[in-house]
Amino acid sequence: MELKQFREEDFQAAVKDGKTGRIYTGYNHGEAIDKGVKEGGSFAGKSDHGFLMSDDKFITRAEAKELFGFSTSEELHGLKNPFC
Repeated sequence: MELKQFREEDFQAAVKDGKTGRIYTGYNHGEAIDKGVKEGGSFAGKSDHGFLMSDDKFITRAEAKELFGFSTSEELHGLKNPFC
């Protein structure tokens, strides 16, 4: 499958609260989680990590990897992942 072209500014790292379904965004997933915790979000149970697209569609990391070739905010922003 050919990867779709994308613009970095069309995506935000996002985490979906497993209890409420509310989506929190940030420059990276850590920032999104921090924002969610400050606003009362719950991430102890099931939560989904992914990306919020400019059309407000949430896609998982796996979907982003399959469609666009990135699955981390570091890859999205062209940064070296410090965990690799």
